[in-house]
Parts: sequence; C-alpha cells; structure tokens
Amino acid sequence: NELQTLNKELEQKVRERTADLTIANRQLREEINERRYMQDRLSYLATHDFVTRLHNRNSLEAYVCSLLAQVQTASIKASFILIDIDRFKQVNDTLGHAMGDMLLQRVAQRLLECVRASDTVARLGGDEFVLLVESGHAVEDATAVAEKILAAFNQPFDLDGNQVPMWPSIGISMYPDHGSDESLLLSHADTAMYQSKKSGGNQVCIADP
Repeated sequence: NELQTLNKELEQKVRERTADLTIANRQLREEINERRYMQDRLSYLATHDFVTRLHNRNSLEAYVCSLLAQVQTASIKASFILIDIDRFKQVNDTLGHAMGDMLLQRVAQRLLECVRASDTVARLGGDEFVLLVESGHAVEDATAVAEKILAAFNQPFDLDGNQVPMWPSIGISMYPDHGSDESLLLSHADTAMYQSKKSGGNQVCIADP
C-alpha cells in the first residue's frame, strides 16, 4: 500500500511537472513568435512609408542600384519620375491631417495603377513621390508613363464624400543621359519638377542639365 501511495504521488508530480513544462513551452513559443513579428514589423517600417505602405527613401537606394544594373546589362534607359502633389497643403489646412493622409493613400494607389509590377513607386516624404521605371531606348517611354499619371489625376479624389480635385507637377530625369547615380538623377528630376510647378503644374518637364 505504501509503495502504491508513493507511486501515485510520483505519477501526480510527473503529471504536474509535464503540465508546467507544456505551459512554459507554449509561452516560450508565443514569446518567440511575438519577437519575430516585432522584428519583421520593425524591418518593414524601416523600409516602407507608414501612411502609404510604399517604399520609403531608406529603401530607395537598393531599388535604384538594382534598376541601374538591369538597364546597364540590357543597354537601355531608366527614368526617374518625380511627382509633387500641388495644393496638398490646402487639404491638410482645410480638411485636416487625417484627410491629408487619406489623400496620400489614394494618390499612392493611382500611381501603382500607372506602372508595371516590375517598376518601383516610393514616397520620398511630404507630398513627393518617385517612380523608377525601365524606359526602353527613348525618353518617350518615360513621358508615356507620366502622361498616364496626368490622366489618372483627371478624376477628383473622394475623401469621405469630399470630391477634391488635385493635380501633379512631374519632372523626369533619364539614366544615363542625366546622371549615373541616384543623387544626381533625383536632383535633375527635382529641378525639372519645380520647373513644371513654376509653369502652373499639371504638366511634365524633362531634365535639361
């Protein structure tokens, strides 16, 4: 009897210990999964814009290097299409920043619809976006994309029932015509974009260094 009692007590302790280990193991797995999720989330936020979910300036360099390597191999051109949304500040000032964020999301969606899956769309910050596009052998390939963007802005943006007309100022620089690295190409595209804005916006200007 005493032996049976001791055996039952031992079995009970084993069961309790096994249950404790099972709980501890489940908690450890949950903690590992949560930590992995947080790491993936931090990595995503480091390379993507929080508002639009597009690539951000931090991740742009890698895509530029990849694109330039592709076009160098194929001996074709690449275009940097820089877009500034005119009157964006007025939306923030009159409708509020929440509506401004919604507008940026709507703009991002329309830009994505203007390009191929192999092209890159990024938000540089504020109301500035850039498209990295393989452009064949002629600047007309880049301007065709820009014309699609202008057409996409023909319809006003619906912001919770507010029909808000917007238009873009667009500047284009071409690799290798206007530079051989990201900094120079973006600089020339930026200059062309501001020329478009100074001329009234809703148009495309090509860089002329």
